[in-house]
Amino acid sequence: MDTCHVKEIQQACEVVSMSIKQI
Repeated sequence: MDTCHVKEIQQACEVVSMSIKQI
């Protein structure tokens, strides 16, 4: 996801990444 590079979306991206790792 290139959106991860956006600072505003980076936080949400990290949360999604952590959620995916837990699954």
